[in-house]
Amino acid sequence: MFFESTDVPGDGLHRQGGWVGRRLRRLSVSVVVLIVIVSGILLSQTTAAPRDAGDAVAAELDQEYMRGIVERITGIGSSPLGFRTAGTPEDKATAQYVVDRMKQIGLADVAIEKVPVDMWRFLGASLTVRSRGQTWTFPAASQGGVPPTPKTGLTGDVVYVGEGTAIEYEALEAAGVSVDGKLVLANWDSDDVWTNHIAMEAIARGALGTIIAALPDVGDYYQAPNAIGSFDSVCDPVLCGSFITISKEDAQTIIDLLATGATVRGTMKLSVEIKENVDGYNTIGYIRGSTYPDQIILFNGHHDAWFQSAIDCTSCVAGVLAIAKAVKESGYQPARTLVFMTSTGEEWGVEDTYYDWLIGSYYRIMSTHPEWQGKAVGLINIEGSGFAGDPLQVNVNQDFRPFLMNMLGRFKDLTPYGAQVFETYSWNELWTYNAAGVPGFTFSSSGDTYGRTIYHTNLDTIDKIDFRYLRQTVEFAVRTFVELDRGDLLPYDFSRRVSNLGDHLDYRTMGDLGMSASTIDSLGDAFDRLADASAAYNSIRGKVPPEALAEVHAHVREAVRSSLTSFTGLDVWDRTIYPHEQLETDAVHLGEAIQELGAGRWKSGLRELEWWVAQSWYIPRMSYVPFTEEMDHHDASKADGTVHLGGAKAMTWGGQGHLAPYWNLWQVYRAIRDKAMAGDTDFGEEIAFLMDVREAAIGLYAERLAGMASAMDTVATHLEFAVAAAS
Repeated sequence: MFFESTDVPGDGLHRQGGWVGRRLRRLSVSVVVLIVIVSGILLSQTTAAPRDAGDAVAAELDQEYMRGIVERITGIGSSPLGFRTAGTPEDKATAQYVVDRMKQIGLADVAIEKVPVDMWRFLGASLTVRSRGQTWTFPAASQGGVPPTPKTGLTGDVVYVGEGTAIEYEALEAAGVSVDGKLVLANWDSDDVWTNHIAMEAIARGALGTIIAALPDVGDYYQAPNAIGSFDSVCDPVLCGSFITISKEDAQTIIDLLATGATVRGTMKLSVEIKENVDGYNTIGYIRGSTYPDQIILFNGHHDAWFQSAIDCTSCVAGVLAIAKAVKESGYQPARTLVFMTSTGEEWGVEDTYYDWLIGSYYRIMSTHPEWQGKAVGLINIEGSGFAGDPLQVNVNQDFRPFLMNMLGRFKDLTPYGAQVFETYSWNELWTYNAAGVPGFTFSSSGDTYGRTIYHTNLDTIDKIDFRYLRQTVEFAVRTFVELDRGDLLPYDFSRRVSNLGDHLDYRTMGDLGMSASTIDSLGDAFDRLADASAAYNSIRGKVPPEALAEVHAHVREAVRSSLTSFTGLDVWDRTIYPHEQLETDAVHLGEAIQELGAGRWKSGLRELEWWVAQSWYIPRMSYVPFTEEMDHHDASKADGTVHLGGAKAMTWGGQGHLAPYWNLWQVYRAIRDKAMAGDTDFGEEIAFLMDVREAAIGLYAERLAGMASAMDTVATHLEFAVAAAS
C-alpha cells in the first residue's frame, strides 16, 4: 500500500514546515488517500514485452559498489566537517572522480561540463562563550552565501532574541533591551521565517552577528542530538551580515546561562572563501540507443553537499553510477539513448539570489543542452535515499502519474516502508526540467524522520545509510526506466492532467473577479477541447501502426513539452501551481481585506493580507528594509547580474515559474496597524492603495487566464494531430 497526495482545489495556502514542505512555509491542505493496490489490477501500459524486462539489469545492481562510491566521495571535503560546494576544488575533485568511474564503466563521450557559479567554500566555524569564569567552545557551521567574520571573529555580549523576528525585537525594545553592538542568538522556526530573515533583522537592529539554532519547541530541522545544520541562505550578503549555526544543545546551554542573569560574552568565527563567477562542474556520460537514439532518458543525482551528506546526496551519485554499471554489465541494449549525469549547485550556487539552488541542473537544461527540452522523454532523478523506516517519496508530473501508480502497484516489494506520491516541487532538480518541458520522476527514500533529524547536518554520515534499502530504491528507478525504454510509445497519459487542471479552474471566482463571459467561455471551451483530445489519444494509444509511431511520438512529446512549460508555475512559497492561481488568491483576499477595512474591522482586514496576499506574512516579522529587499529579489526587472542592494543578481530558474508580482504592502499594512492602535479607523487612503493593487492583480490574472486557454488549445492541437496520424 502507499499514500497518494491529492491537492484540494481552491485550498489556498496554509503554513507548514517539515521535510516534505521544506521551504513551503505555507503548504496546501492535502487529502492523503490510502490506496491499496492489488497485484494484477493495474495493467501494464506498454506493449508486448515480458513483465520481467528489467530483471537482467536489476540483477547486476551492486550494493557494495554503491557503498564504495559513498565511502570515497564523503571523504572529499573543504573542512573536517565536509562540505563539497559548487565551484570549489572539492566540486572539481568530486566531478573528476565521477567521470573516472564513468569511463571505467564504459560510458561513451564522458565529460565534465562547466557551469558558471559563485563559490562559497566553507573552511570552519566556531562559537566561544565566556560566563562566570568559565569558557565553552562550540562547533558551528553556516549556510551557503553567508559572508565570513574577520579572522579574529566578532565579539560581543550575547542576547537571546527568541525567534528573532521584528515581533520579538519590538518586545525587547519595549523592555529596554538593545542588541546594538551585540551578538544575537535566535531560535529558528521555519514555519514563520527563513534563516536569512533572522540574520537581516538582527543586522537591521544593530547586531554584530547572528547565532542560529533550532530548539525542539519550534524546530523542523536538526533535531537529532548534537546536530549542526546548514542550508542555502538565500542571503543578501550586505543585509544578512555574518551568521553561524550551532546545535540545539549548545544553544540551550547559553540560554540557561542567560536565564540566571549572567552576562555571556561570545566570539563567533566563520571562515569561508567567496569568489564570484567561477566554474562549477557537472558530469555526463552516454549509452547510445539502438532503436530510437534521438529519444533520450536522463539519469541525475547531485554531487554537491553540505557536510559529508552521505544520504543527501552521495547516495544519489552512487545510484546513478550503479545503474550505468548494471546496464553495461547486464548486456541490456537500450532502445533509447541513456544519459547519466551528476550535477553541482543543487544546494547553492549563486550569490545575492533568492533562487540560489538547482543551479547545475537549471544551467544544463536551459543552456548546455537546450535541445533536451524536446528530445528528452523522461528524467530519472535520484534524491537522498536509503534511510530505513522512511517511505519512498516520488515527485512526478501529471502526465507520468498514472504510469507511476502502475509501477508502484507492480513492484510493492521494493517499497518496504510504503510510498508517497507528490506533485513536482521546487526543492529538487526535477522541477527545473519539468518547467523546461522534460517530464520525469524524483525518487527519494528519505522522508519526514530523516528531514527532522539529520538532513543537512553533520550527522548525515555513511553509517546512516541502509544499503539494502538504497539498493531497493535504485532498483525501482531501474524498473521504471526499463519500462519507459521498452515501449514503442512513451506512457504519457493526459487524463490526470485534465482532471487536475479541471480542479484548479474556478469559474465562479473568475466571475467574481470581473472576468467577462467571453473570457470564461473561451477558457471552458479550451478545457473541453483538451479533455476530448486527451480521451481520443488514450483510445488509440495501443493501436498505433508502426509506420505512424514517429509522427505520433513527435506530436505527443510536443504536447507534453507545451503542457509542462505552460502549466508549471510557482506560488510565493515555491509550491508548484498553475500560472493564474497566485494572482487569483491575491485578488480574492485583497478584496476581502478591503471589505473588512471598510467596515472598520482592521484586525480581520490585516489578517487577510498577512495570511493570503503575496508574502505579507513577513510584514509583522521584518523591518522595512529587509522586507523590501526580500520582495525585490523576486523581481526580474531588478536582477542585473551583479551583487547589489535593490534586487537579485539573477533570477535563475525562478524565471521559469510564471511568477506573480510580490506586492510590497509593508507600508500600507503598518499604516493601518498604527492608525488603529491610535484609535483612528479612517482607512480611506489605505483602501485606495489596496484597490489599485487589486486592480493590477486582476489585470494580470486576466492575461494569465488567456494564456491558459491558449496553452490548452496548443496541447489539444498536438494530441489531435497525433490521433490523426495514427488513423
